[in-house]
Amino acid sequence: MKYIEKTIEDSQTGANASYHELVSFTVDYNNSSVTSTTASYVSKKAKDGNKKALSFNSFYLNSVPERGESAHDWVLNQLVQPQPEDYQHDGQSVNPYMFAGGQVKND
Repeated sequence: MKYIEKTIEDSQTGANASYHELVSFTVDYNNSSVTSTTASYVSKKAKDGNKKALSFNSFYLNSVPERGESAHDWVLNQLVQPQPEDYQHDGQSVNPYMFAGGQVKND
């Protein structure tokens, strides 16, 4: 299972989460958009030990993978893209760049 590894502070609990798994996504080719949801865990060990996720976050992407491309892999790679220099997070919603700089890993 591929996942994102990056230590972030979970906004709901204040705990550090380092294992982020893509749990759902929908590709809308008509409107060129993807919605996805990730589950964040303290660690891979916690996830493997059947611990509950600290939080779930949803993301909206304004592009889509090519039809022959793995949508799962594409979404993970989009979520770790660098944050643009001119991006200003409003602090109210989920930061779409919260996983920027993270690593996509495979187990």
